[in-house]
Amino acid sequence: GMIAISVQLSDPYRVAGFVNAGSDVAIFYLPAVAPEDTNGPIVPDRVRVLLKRVLVLGVGSTSTTTKKTTVDATGQETTSEVPHTILTIAVSHQDAERVLFAEDEVIGHGELAFALLTDKSKVDYTKGVGADNVYAK
Repeated sequence: GMIAISVQLSDPYRVAGFVNAGSDVAIFYLPAVAPEDTNGPIVPDRVRVLLKRVLVLGVGSTSTTTKKTTVDATGQETTSEVPHTILTIAVSHQDAERVLFAEDEVIGHGELAFALLTDKSKVDYTKGVGADNVYAK
């Protein structure tokens, strides 16, 4: 009953290359930061677990097509290439819709991050983390 879909992730969001075919991963949703409007900042969505356990079917080759530019405190710009890899996962039809909605760059909803799991890993659905609860109590 599962289907295969592919997503493109940068190195940090795919556990720096430790995810391989046959790995189980949890998928986290990192929402895009909302811009400010005239009434003050818009509260962005929360970082949450999107799916608790997903099988990785395959890992494609890595490409460095995306460039990232950062500016330091002195105003100096540094440009670096960000490696991306396509990963294919097995999900239900409904979960495919969730994943594709969350990671679509055209819609601009955010990014996905994989967390590598073991047989004993525990991941739960929670209210997520936002500005109001980012610090541990």
